[in-house]
Amino acid sequence: MKRHRLLTLLACTIAVGACQDSSRPGPVLAGLGNATPSASVAISLPPPPYGDPAHLAAMIDAFAAGYGAGWGKGFALNGIILVTRGGEPAYSRAFGVANTKTGAPADESTIYRVGSITKQLTAVATLRLAAGKKLSLDDSVRKWVPELPAPFGPVTLTQLLANTAGISDYADDEELAKERDAKLPPSRIIRSFATRPLAFEPGSRFSYSNSNYYLLGLVIERASGLSYEQYLQSQILGPAGMRRTGTMFGPDAPGSATGRTQDSSDALVDTKYIDGSGAFAAGGLSSTAHDLALWDRALASHLLIDADTDRLRTTPVRSVYALGVARETRYGHEVESHNGGIDGFANAFARVPKLGLALVILTNNDRFPVDGCADAVLRILLEGKPVPPLPESRDLGYDPKRAAEVAGEYVLKEESRRTVDAIISGQDFRDALKTMSLVNDGQKLTLKSGAPLFFGEGGTLFSRKPRFVVTPTRDADGAVAGLNVVRGRWNMSYSRK
Repeated sequence: MKRHRLLTLLACTIAVGACQDSSRPGPVLAGLGNATPSASVAISLPPPPYGDPAHLAAMIDAFAAGYGAGWGKGFALNGIILVTRGGEPAYSRAFGVANTKTGAPADESTIYRVGSITKQLTAVATLRLAAGKKLSLDDSVRKWVPELPAPFGPVTLTQLLANTAGISDYADDEELAKERDAKLPPSRIIRSFATRPLAFEPGSRFSYSNSNYYLLGLVIERASGLSYEQYLQSQILGPAGMRRTGTMFGPDAPGSATGRTQDSSDALVDTKYIDGSGAFAAGGLSSTAHDLALWDRALASHLLIDADTDRLRTTPVRSVYALGVARETRYGHEVESHNGGIDGFANAFARVPKLGLALVILTNNDRFPVDGCADAVLRILLEGKPVPPLPESRDLGYDPKRAAEVAGEYVLKEESRRTVDAIISGQDFRDALKTMSLVNDGQKLTLKSGAPLFFGEGGTLFSRKPRFVVTPTRDADGAVAGLNVVRGRWNMSYSRK
């Protein structure tokens, strides 16, 4: 779910004191401390690629300091980065302010809305019910949600988990978005996608949809006889020791971070709190860095599901997406990950099981580029080498000659299109990436949406929100024939129409 849709879906910050510069890291925080013994696991781990914790801290601190260094405080890292190895803290750092009402700094127990990181817990809850013979993963979704129309009959629970069901995403429904301030009943959410045909034969393709996980929440409730919150607390969160995770935390809960976004002047402002009923099992949980570190330990110890079930959970079905989590090779290691965003928050969670590493990034700025931040920290962890801060280029000002050269329509090249289809979440986002329009009105260069493009050094263009860099490519005659776009860890090539 993205900002400006029903929810903000699919990064790194915590306060160190209201009077401090938010671009400067605070002190290393205390360790996990009260991690429950039941969620710990003793295994022999290979030496970490990054060496000793002091070296790791220096590398991550240097990278994180780049956010906002050139563009101002609105672009600074505002949240927390926590790295654990075998359940023990290897790096923990706070940035910025957690709660704007109190000025309180954050720590590992500060509560953030985690968005689609929720899906991992929903998936494990479903798998746990299957292991207990309360349901079968081969069940039709209509067995549990009979109010769905007959064409949804072929859709299985496995296909919901793997995002291969072909069900449209209710987070893309503009009419539903108008009702987002209200507490939305299931019948209203279901109506938004049940009236639309399936996009493809169930199981034949990957297409990320929050509707799949909303339905799984209903399945969990109906198969268990408990509410989604009750089932998670008794069967998932309680056993894992995750005492500050759930759907019940409102904006005024003690220790909660204030959700924020960037306004048109790039300043950080508080977001309006949106009721979590619409997000539900697709993105309705709140949690802490501490609790998500315990989540890693619960998975590592097979506390909640056995090893065979965990292999099923982490085996990709279509593209890199498995059951509630992506799994792919990054920097020579198998990585499990899922990002999550919702109004005011952008977050990332990743695990490298064979190294015992877990990464948690929680931020209270929904415009923060969490994917790129998480990827850079993973690279530091897995290669053991510094990653330079992302450049925040100086705007050279509007250049009419360059603007005239690059203005026009561009389409994503086939190889890049296959990458986008395989790994980018959200059908509307994928479709938006497949074309790029650069509009020159003689005074400024913008995207078709109106978002400004700035003129950087070396012939590049750049955007601040979202953060990406555009390098024009030229044909043999020197005319602009295409664009190369780097956005986070994605590199996409376009050709002129």
